[in-house]
Amino acid sequence: QAEDGNATVPALVLDANIMARSKFINNYKSLQTSALKESLDKDYDHEEQLANDKDRGATGNTKQAVISAASSDNASSVTSKVAAPYSGPSIGLTVVHCKEELKWVKDAPKHWNVKVYETCGQQVSAFSQTFKNAGSEECTAYFETMIAQYEDLPEINIFLQSDALVGSQRAGRPFFLNHTPFKTLEELGNAVLQSDAKFLAFGTRGMFIKHINRNNNYVEWRVRDLFDIFSLPYAPENAQEKEQTKTLTRPGASFAVHKDRIRANTIEAYRTIQKNIFDSDGGGARRWCCALENTWHAVLGEPYILPETSTVDHIWKKEYDLSS
Repeated sequence: QAEDGNATVPALVLDANIMARSKFINNYKSLQTSALKESLDKDYDHEEQLANDKDRGATGNTKQAVISAASSDNASSVTSKVAAPYSGPSIGLTVVHCKEELKWVKDAPKHWNVKVYETCGQQVSAFSQTFKNAGSEECTAYFETMIAQYEDLPEINIFLQSDALVGSQRAGRPFFLNHTPFKTLEELGNAVLQSDAKFLAFGTRGMFIKHINRNNNYVEWRVRDLFDIFSLPYAPENAQEKEQTKTLTRPGASFAVHKDRIRANTIEAYRTIQKNIFDSDGGGARRWCCALENTWHAVLGEPYILPETSTVDHIWKKEYDLSS
Protein backbone atom coordinates (compact mmCIF):
# COMPACT_ATOMS: atom_id res chain seq x y z
CA GLN A 1 0.00 0.00 0.00
CA ALA A 2 0.98 3.67 -0.35
CA GLU A 3 -0.12 6.67 1.60
CA ASP A 4 -1.33 9.95 0.07
CA GLY A 5 -2.25 12.53 2.75
CA ASN A 6 -4.80 10.83 5.01
CA ALA A 7 -5.90 8.35 2.32
CA THR A 8 -4.52 4.90 1.93
CA VAL A 9 -4.53 3.69 -1.70
CA PRO A 10 -3.78 0.12 -2.70
CA ALA A 11 -0.58 -0.10 -4.80
CA LEU A 12 -2.47 -2.24 -7.32
CA VAL A 13 -4.76 0.69 -8.14
CA LEU A 14 -1.80 3.01 -8.61
CA ASP A 15 -0.12 0.50 -10.91
CA ALA A 16 -3.33 0.23 -12.93
CA ASN A 17 -3.57 4.01 -13.20
CA ILE A 18 0.05 4.31 -14.31
CA MET A 19 -0.45 1.56 -16.90
CA ALA A 20 -3.62 3.18 -18.19
CA ARG A 21 -1.87 6.55 -18.49
CA SER A 22 1.02 4.93 -20.35
CA LYS A 23 -1.38 3.14 -22.68
CA PHE A 24 -3.18 6.41 -23.33
CA ILE A 25 0.07 8.19 -24.23
CA ASN A 26 1.12 5.35 -26.54
CA ASN A 27 -2.25 5.37 -28.27
CA TYR A 28 -2.01 9.12 -28.65
CA LYS A 29 1.43 8.91 -30.24
CA SER A 30 0.22 6.26 -32.67
CA LEU A 31 -2.48 8.49 -34.11
CA GLN A 32 -1.22 9.75 -37.47
CA THR A 33 -3.67 12.38 -38.59
CA SER A 34 -3.52 15.93 -37.31
CA ALA A 35 -7.30 15.91 -36.99
CA LEU A 36 -7.19 13.11 -34.40
CA LYS A 37 -4.27 14.65 -32.50
CA GLU A 38 -5.99 17.99 -32.22
CA SER A 39 -9.14 16.34 -30.91
CA LEU A 40 -7.25 14.27 -28.34
CA ASP A 41 -5.20 17.17 -26.97
CA LYS A 42 -8.18 18.32 -24.98
CA ASP A 43 -8.89 14.78 -23.85
CA TYR A 44 -5.30 14.38 -22.67
CA ASP A 45 -5.48 17.47 -20.45
CA HIS A 46 -8.71 16.16 -19.00
CA GLU A 47 -7.19 12.75 -18.45
CA GLU A 48 -4.22 14.21 -16.62
CA GLN A 49 -6.66 15.71 -14.15
CA LEU A 50 -8.47 12.38 -13.82
CA ALA A 51 -5.16 10.59 -13.26
CA ASN A 52 -4.26 13.01 -10.48
CA ASP A 53 -7.65 12.45 -8.90
CA LYS A 54 -7.14 8.70 -9.06
CA ASP A 55 -3.67 9.02 -7.50
CA ARG A 56 -5.38 10.63 -4.60
CA GLY A 57 -7.67 7.63 -4.19
CA ALA A 58 -10.22 7.80 -7.02
CA THR A 59 -10.80 4.60 -9.00
CA GLY A 60 -12.37 3.63 -12.30
CA ASN A 61 -11.70 3.00 -15.97
CA THR A 62 -12.78 6.36 -17.37
CA LYS A 63 -9.51 6.95 -19.22
CA GLN A 64 -9.75 4.00 -21.59
CA ALA A 65 -13.41 4.78 -22.25
CA VAL A 66 -12.51 8.34 -23.33
CA ILE A 67 -9.78 7.06 -25.65
CA SER A 68 -12.11 4.59 -27.30
CA ALA A 69 -14.85 7.16 -27.73
CA ALA A 70 -12.46 9.79 -29.09
CA SER A 71 -10.86 7.31 -31.49
CA SER A 72 -14.26 6.08 -32.70
CA ASP A 73 -15.72 9.57 -33.19
CA ASN A 74 -12.68 10.91 -35.02
CA ALA A 75 -12.31 7.79 -37.14
CA SER A 76 -15.91 8.31 -38.28
CA SER A 77 -15.11 11.94 -39.08
CA VAL A 78 -12.06 10.99 -41.15
CA THR A 79 -13.93 8.21 -42.95
CA SER A 80 -16.73 10.59 -43.89
CA LYS A 81 -14.22 12.72 -45.83
CA VAL A 82 -13.24 9.86 -48.12
CA ALA A 83 -14.93 10.18 -51.54
CA ALA A 84 -17.88 7.88 -52.01
CA PRO A 85 -17.60 5.26 -54.77
CA TYR A 86 -18.63 6.56 -58.21
CA SER A 87 -22.26 5.75 -58.90
CA GLY A 88 -22.93 7.67 -62.12
CA PRO A 89 -23.27 6.41 -65.70
CA SER A 90 -20.55 4.23 -67.19
CA ILE A 91 -18.13 6.24 -69.34
CA GLY A 92 -15.85 5.23 -72.20
CA LEU A 93 -13.08 7.37 -73.69
CA THR A 94 -11.65 6.78 -77.16
CA VAL A 95 -8.53 8.77 -78.11
CA VAL A 96 -6.82 8.64 -81.50
CA HIS A 97 -3.11 9.42 -81.17
CA CYS A 98 -0.35 10.22 -83.63
CA LYS A 99 2.75 11.92 -82.21
CA GLU A 100 0.97 14.66 -80.23
CA GLU A 101 1.63 15.18 -76.51
CA LEU A 102 -0.61 12.82 -74.55
CA LYS A 103 0.37 13.08 -70.89
CA TRP A 104 -3.14 14.17 -69.97
CA VAL A 105 -4.71 10.77 -70.66
CA LYS A 106 -3.16 9.35 -67.47
CA ASP A 107 -5.57 11.57 -65.53
CA ALA A 108 -8.60 9.62 -66.73
CA PRO A 109 -10.70 8.47 -63.74
CA LYS A 110 -10.23 4.83 -62.82
CA HIS A 111 -13.87 4.02 -63.61
CA TRP A 112 -13.53 5.19 -67.24
CA ASN A 113 -12.99 2.60 -69.95
CA VAL A 114 -10.10 4.16 -71.91
CA LYS A 115 -8.80 3.19 -75.34
CA VAL A 116 -5.90 4.97 -77.05
CA TYR A 117 -5.56 3.97 -80.70
CA GLU A 118 -1.94 4.43 -81.77
CA THR A 119 -2.05 5.24 -85.48
CA CYS A 120 1.66 6.10 -85.82
CA GLY A 121 3.19 3.06 -84.14
CA GLN A 122 3.83 4.60 -80.71
CA GLN A 123 2.95 3.18 -77.29
CA VAL A 124 2.74 6.21 -75.02
CA SER A 125 0.33 5.09 -72.31
CA ALA A 126 -0.98 2.07 -70.45
CA PHE A 127 -4.13 2.39 -72.57
CA SER A 128 -2.33 2.28 -75.93
CA GLN A 129 -3.14 -0.29 -78.61
CA THR A 130 -1.75 -0.41 -82.11
CA PHE A 131 -4.24 0.48 -84.84
CA LYS A 132 -3.57 0.34 -88.56
CA ASN A 133 -5.34 3.44 -89.72
CA ALA A 134 -6.24 4.82 -93.13
CA GLY A 135 -4.03 7.88 -93.17
CA SER A 136 -3.84 10.03 -90.04
CA GLU A 137 -7.57 10.56 -89.63
CA GLU A 138 -9.56 9.76 -86.51
CA CYS A 139 -12.86 8.49 -87.91
CA THR A 140 -11.83 4.88 -88.62
CA ALA A 141 -10.68 4.45 -85.00
CA TYR A 142 -13.95 5.92 -83.73
CA PHE A 143 -15.78 3.30 -85.79
CA GLU A 144 -13.51 0.63 -84.31
CA THR A 145 -14.89 1.36 -80.84
CA MET A 146 -18.48 1.53 -82.07
CA ILE A 147 -18.13 -1.83 -83.84
CA ALA A 148 -16.08 -3.68 -81.20
CA GLN A 149 -18.30 -2.59 -78.30
CA TYR A 150 -21.60 -2.30 -80.14
CA GLU A 151 -23.42 -4.75 -77.82
CA ASP A 152 -21.64 -3.63 -74.65
CA LEU A 153 -21.08 0.12 -74.95
CA PRO A 154 -20.67 2.33 -71.88
CA GLU A 155 -23.64 4.59 -71.31
CA ILE A 156 -21.64 7.68 -72.30
CA ASN A 157 -18.95 7.49 -74.99
CA ILE A 158 -16.38 10.29 -75.40
CA PHE A 159 -14.40 10.53 -78.64
CA LEU A 160 -11.34 12.77 -78.81
CA GLN A 161 -8.36 13.50 -81.00
CA SER A 162 -5.16 13.44 -78.98
CA ASP A 163 -4.70 17.23 -79.18
CA ALA A 164 -8.16 17.86 -77.81
CA LEU A 165 -7.29 19.58 -74.53
CA VAL A 166 -6.09 23.16 -74.30
CA GLY A 167 -2.29 23.17 -74.32
CA SER A 168 -1.91 19.98 -76.34
CA GLN A 169 -2.67 21.46 -79.76
CA ARG A 170 -0.20 21.78 -82.58
CA ALA A 171 1.92 24.92 -82.51
CA GLY A 172 0.47 27.76 -84.54
CA ARG A 173 -3.08 26.36 -84.58
CA PRO A 174 -5.63 29.20 -84.33
CA PHE A 175 -7.21 29.12 -80.89
CA PHE A 176 -10.76 29.17 -82.23
CA LEU A 177 -10.03 25.88 -84.03
CA ASN A 178 -9.19 24.10 -80.77
CA HIS A 179 -11.16 20.91 -80.39
CA THR A 180 -12.39 21.65 -76.84
CA PRO A 181 -12.32 24.51 -74.29
CA PHE A 182 -11.14 22.16 -71.55
CA LYS A 183 -7.73 22.18 -69.86
CA THR A 184 -8.22 18.86 -68.05
CA LEU A 185 -10.18 15.64 -68.37
CA GLU A 186 -11.88 16.51 -65.09
CA GLU A 187 -13.31 19.68 -66.64
CA LEU A 188 -14.44 17.75 -69.69
CA GLY A 189 -16.01 14.95 -67.64
CA ASN A 190 -17.89 17.42 -65.46
CA ALA A 191 -19.31 19.19 -68.51
CA VAL A 192 -20.52 15.86 -69.92
CA LEU A 193 -22.14 14.76 -66.67
CA GLN A 194 -23.82 18.14 -66.18
CA SER A 195 -25.41 18.04 -69.64
CA ASP A 196 -28.69 16.34 -70.49
CA ALA A 197 -27.79 16.15 -74.18
CA LYS A 198 -27.54 12.74 -75.86
CA PHE A 199 -24.88 14.21 -78.16
CA LEU A 200 -22.50 16.94 -77.01
CA ALA A 201 -20.08 18.64 -79.42
CA PHE A 202 -16.99 20.20 -77.85
CA GLY A 203 -15.73 22.49 -80.63
CA THR A 204 -16.51 26.16 -81.24
CA ARG A 205 -17.50 28.26 -84.22
CA GLY A 206 -20.00 26.69 -86.58
CA MET A 207 -19.08 24.57 -89.61
CA PHE A 208 -21.75 25.06 -92.23
CA ILE A 209 -22.63 23.12 -95.38
CA LYS A 210 -25.19 24.90 -97.55
CA HIS A 211 -26.01 21.97 -99.80
CA ILE A 212 -24.79 18.43 -99.23
CA ASN A 213 -25.05 17.59 -102.95
CA ARG A 214 -22.10 19.80 -103.78
CA ASN A 215 -18.68 18.20 -104.09
CA ASN A 216 -16.55 21.32 -104.12
CA ASN A 217 -14.01 20.44 -101.42
CA TYR A 218 -12.83 17.83 -98.94
CA VAL A 219 -15.53 18.75 -96.46
CA GLU A 220 -18.44 18.24 -98.85
CA TRP A 221 -17.05 15.45 -101.02
CA ARG A 222 -18.56 12.41 -99.28
CA VAL A 223 -21.47 13.85 -97.30
CA ARG A 224 -24.15 12.56 -99.66
CA ASP A 225 -22.57 9.07 -99.61
CA LEU A 226 -22.60 9.12 -95.81
CA PHE A 227 -26.24 10.07 -95.73
CA ASP A 228 -27.04 7.21 -98.10
CA ILE A 229 -25.22 4.64 -95.92
CA PHE A 230 -27.03 5.83 -92.79
CA SER A 231 -30.37 6.28 -94.58
CA LEU A 232 -30.55 10.00 -93.82
CA PRO A 233 -32.88 12.02 -96.07
CA TYR A 234 -31.74 15.00 -98.10
CA ALA A 235 -33.08 17.25 -100.84
CA PRO A 236 -32.46 16.39 -104.50
CA GLU A 237 -29.58 17.98 -106.32
CA ASN A 238 -31.83 20.38 -108.25
CA ALA A 239 -33.67 21.61 -105.15
CA GLN A 240 -34.39 25.30 -104.84
CA GLU A 241 -32.19 27.28 -102.44
CA LYS A 242 -34.71 27.31 -99.60
CA GLU A 243 -35.25 23.54 -99.94
CA GLN A 244 -31.60 22.53 -99.99
CA THR A 245 -30.33 20.31 -97.18
CA LYS A 246 -28.00 22.24 -94.90
CA THR A 247 -25.91 21.16 -91.92
CA LEU A 248 -24.34 23.12 -89.09
CA THR A 249 -22.05 21.64 -86.43
CA ARG A 250 -18.87 22.35 -84.44
CA PRO A 251 -15.39 21.46 -85.74
CA GLY A 252 -12.86 19.08 -84.27
CA ALA A 253 -14.60 15.68 -84.36
CA SER A 254 -14.55 15.71 -80.54
CA PHE A 255 -17.80 14.84 -78.83
CA ALA A 256 -19.68 12.72 -76.31
CA VAL A 257 -22.63 10.54 -77.29
CA HIS A 258 -25.06 8.25 -75.49
CA LYS A 259 -24.87 4.56 -76.37
CA ASP A 260 -28.48 4.56 -77.59
CA ARG A 261 -27.59 7.05 -80.31
CA ILE A 262 -24.75 4.81 -81.53
CA ARG A 263 -26.98 1.73 -81.54
CA ALA A 264 -29.74 3.57 -83.40
CA ASN A 265 -27.64 2.80 -86.50
CA THR A 266 -26.92 -0.76 -87.51
CA ILE A 267 -23.49 -2.23 -86.91
CA GLU A 268 -23.45 -3.08 -90.63
CA ALA A 269 -23.58 0.63 -91.47
CA TYR A 270 -20.48 1.28 -89.35
CA ARG A 271 -18.67 -1.68 -90.90
CA THR A 272 -19.58 -0.55 -94.41
CA ILE A 273 -18.26 2.96 -94.03
CA GLN A 274 -15.12 1.82 -92.20
CA LYS A 275 -14.37 -0.60 -95.03
CA ASN A 276 -14.97 2.12 -97.62
CA ILE A 277 -12.44 4.33 -95.82
CA PHE A 278 -9.85 1.55 -95.50
CA ASP A 279 -10.26 0.77 -99.19
CA SER A 280 -9.59 4.39 -100.16
CA ASP A 281 -6.21 5.94 -100.81
CA GLY A 282 -4.88 8.57 -98.39
CA GLY A 283 -6.76 11.43 -100.02
CA GLY A 284 -9.95 9.39 -100.24
CA ALA A 285 -9.78 8.52 -96.53
CA ARG A 286 -9.39 12.18 -95.67
CA ARG A 287 -12.47 13.07 -97.71
CA TRP A 288 -14.55 10.54 -95.78
CA CYS A 289 -13.31 11.74 -92.40
CA CYS A 290 -13.72 15.44 -93.23
CA ALA A 291 -17.28 14.70 -94.29
CA LEU A 292 -17.85 12.92 -90.97
CA GLU A 293 -16.37 15.81 -88.99
CA ASN A 294 -19.20 17.89 -90.43
CA THR A 295 -21.93 15.30 -89.94
CA TRP A 296 -21.19 13.17 -86.85
CA HIS A 297 -24.05 14.97 -85.12
CA ALA A 298 -26.51 14.05 -87.88
CA VAL A 299 -25.25 10.46 -88.12
CA LEU A 300 -25.75 10.16 -84.36
CA GLY A 301 -29.29 11.46 -84.22
CA GLU A 302 -29.10 15.25 -83.88
CA PRO A 303 -30.97 17.72 -86.09
CA TYR A 304 -28.93 18.68 -89.15
CA ILE A 305 -28.61 22.18 -87.69
CA LEU A 306 -27.01 21.30 -84.36
CA PRO A 307 -28.92 22.94 -81.48
CA GLU A 308 -26.89 25.02 -79.04
CA THR A 309 -28.08 22.79 -76.20
CA SER A 310 -25.94 20.04 -77.74
CA THR A 311 -22.77 22.15 -77.59
CA VAL A 312 -20.47 23.66 -74.97
CA ASP A 313 -20.78 27.15 -76.47
CA HIS A 314 -21.60 28.51 -73.01
CA ILE A 315 -18.18 27.36 -71.74
CA TRP A 316 -16.34 28.84 -74.73
CA LYS A 317 -18.16 32.14 -74.19
CA LYS A 318 -17.50 32.20 -70.45
CA GLU A 319 -13.85 31.15 -70.53
CA TYR A 320 -12.60 32.57 -73.83
CA ASP A 321 -15.32 34.89 -75.13
CA LEU A 322 -15.74 32.54 -78.09
CA SER A 323 -18.93 30.92 -79.33
CA SER A 324 -20.48 29.84 -82.59
